[in-house]
Amino acid sequence: MTKQFTTMGTMIDWSHEVVTCLPEYYRWNQWIFLKMFEKDVAYRGKALSNWCPTDQTVLANEHIETVNAGGAAPKLFKRS
Repeated sequence: MTKQFTTMGTMIDWSHEVVTCLPEYYRWNQWIFLKMFEKDVAYRGKALSNWCPTDQTVLANEHIETVNAGGAAPKLFKRS
């Protein structure tokens, strides 16, 4: 993606780039979430999600229309 942005001529300061899949990043992300959870700032709530029984995963709302139009397995709403 960096190459695509550079090819398009965007003016981005790449010294602030963050790679979120690296342990150095997500370790701190998980740590701060746990601290927020301990202080009751973050919580686990009940919500409906778009569950795909075929893929055994939750899908974004935007993905539901595209997948269903393609004739894939029907999506179910599931409480998380």
